[in-house]
Amino acid sequence: MLTQKRLRQLLLYNKETGVFVWNTSRDNSVKKDDTAGSMRCGYVCIRIDSQNYSAHRLVWLYLYGKLPIQIDHINGIKNDNRIINLREVDCLENNKNKRLGKNNTSGYFGITWNKTARKWRGFIKINGKNKHLGYFTDKKEAIKTRKMAESKYGYHENHGKVQENKLGLIKCTMN
Repeated sequence: MLTQKRLRQLLLYNKETGVFVWNTSRDNSVKKDDTAGSMRCGYVCIRIDSQNYSAHRLVWLYLYGKLPIQIDHINGIKNDNRIINLREVDCLENNKNKRLGKNNTSGYFGITWNKTARKWRGFIKINGKNKHLGYFTDKKEAIKTRKMAESKYGYHENHGKVQENKLGLIKCTMN
């Protein structure tokens, strides 16, 4: 099990950029001060002692001494590992700050077109179960109702927003 002490021996973390660099040379391919990690599915992953770790989880271990179960990237950018962009959450809370999926057809979470009723249907997931919000002839009214429900049930303000990585400074090429 990786410890905070071992992690700090191997890596240095920059809170301003969210980037880890190697504290020591490991072999011919990794030198001291090289950026640590490689991109996997949008996340930065770092290999330490033959084990792969998500960099956002390593931030928590580095700063707070424990590996969390789940970390939320507040702005939705998976490789933005600045501590101001990370928060420890449970699964339910993490689902309240999701990006809109590529195959979403309405452009909003919880808004679908019901062919039978020929109306927009609004719903929201609470504690893992869908709660019906109603049928609407006007899509804008369905969206308004959904937004009010998000506020009522504590969804994050970024939930459902499309975020682009405009940082440009987080580039990881080697482990």
